[in-house]
Amino acid sequence: EHGKLVQRRSRYGKTFHACDRYPDCQFAVNFTPVEGECEFCHFPLLIEKKTARGVRRFCASKACGKPVTAGNSIEE
Repeated sequence: EHGKLVQRRSRYGKTFHACDRYPDCQFAVNFTPVEGECEFCHFPLLIEKKTARGVRRFCASKACGKPVTAGNSIEE
């Protein structure tokens, strides 16, 4: 079975998104998750980061983490 990402708060009050099947699944991201697929590694999830250039999307995989072009993500 697959878990779902849920928003949680750390003990210091910061929000993050983690799998609801912890400890079986330890996936967690500190940025807002967005639907989409990485064009390099085909990971099925992206994250949105606020950078000096504005809001950009990156692969959520720790092994990849590359920036993704805006045309490759699914808009809601």
